[in-house]
This record gives sequence, structure tokens and C-alpha cells, in this order.
Amino acid sequence: MNISEKLKKCRLDNNMTQADVAEKLNVSRKTISGWENNRNYPDISNLVTISKLYNISLDDLLDDDRIVQHYELQTKINHNNRHIYNFFYIVNILFLLLGYIEFFNLFKIHIILISLFLLINTILLLAHYDNWYSLSNKKSIIKITLTFIIHIIVGAFMFELFLLYGTTINLDHEDVNFINGFLTGKFFVLTLLSTSFTSVFFLRPNRN
Repeated sequence: MNISEKLKKCRLDNNMTQADVAEKLNVSRKTISGWENNRNYPDISNLVTISKLYNISLDDLLDDDRIVQHYELQTKINHNNRHIYNFFYIVNILFLLLGYIEFFNLFKIHIILISLFLLINTILLLAHYDNWYSLSNKKSIIKITLTFIIHIIVGAFMFELFLLYGTTINLDHEDVNFINGFLTGKFFVLTLLSTSFTSVFFLRPNRN
């Protein structure tokens, strides 16, 4: 009997539905279905919880060569991904700081293509983050949304001060198309900075 069959049998023996198990493990019902239909496997932490929930030993659950090979491969992949993610996270902080310098024209320094580099790195950072489910609860979503919005509001206010006191561009004498393009570009960059800033706070690397 492979592990998917064991998981289904244990669930039925305990008179539980997939929804019941999903709630206990804090995962989706679709995830439970995937485990029981041999489409994927639970990770180690979930496997430990499952063994306690079903009152079955880990040795019995792991008595399947395929899942042992899967965990060995997954451990190696996770180890490599963790290093890659940590790299993108550190680079994200660096590009974020450079992005602020460029956005507010601090020290009169112009950094060519920094917004493009920040965009690419942010996409790679989000693509390598592997713990989205921990942020799917309502409390986390509210915190992330508020942080993002507050950053945009504060950034827009600071940029207005920059226009009034810090820029050499006098928008009062510029063409309407130039002004629209200038402000649209700045809003895009501010949105990108807000995304990067929010990622720094809520997508911190796992130290384990």
C-alpha cells in the first residue's frame, strides 16, 4: 500500500472528511485530495501532524520507497531554493535603497535602469517564495494591504514635497503630455517600491 492509499484509509478509519483533515492541518481541501490521489506528497511537518492526527507511526507512513526518494530530492531542492531566495532578498533590499535614491533624486544621483532591475528582482523574489499559505489568512492580508497602501500614500506625499522644494523640473512650464508621462512613470516606480518594501517586511527568509 502506497502512502496515498494509507492516507485515505487512515482518514476513513477515523471517520473524517477531507475538509476535516484540511482544517486540522491548516491546508486546503484540494491539497488533501492531491495527497490521497497520488498527485503530490505532504511535507515533513505535515507528515508529523498527520501521524499524530491518525495515531499512526511515521515509520508506517514512510514505508514507501517513492516517498523516501521524494523527500530526499525535495530536501535538496529546498536547500538550494533557500540560498537562491536569500540572495534575491538581500539584492531586493539593495535595489530598494537605490530605488529611493533614484525616485527622490537624492544626492543628485541618477541610477540608470534601477527601476528595471528592481522590477526583475522583485518578480524573482516573489517567484521563489514558498510559504504563501502562511500569509493567506485575513489578518496577514489586512497587514500586507495596509502596509502597501500606507507606503504609497507616504511616498506620494514625500514626492510632492520633492516637486515643491527638491526638483529642478518646473512642471508649471511643461507640456501636458510631458507632465502626464512624468507623473505616470513616477507612480509606476512608487508602486514598485511599495511592493518591494512590503516584501522586505512580510517575506523574510526562514531561518530554520
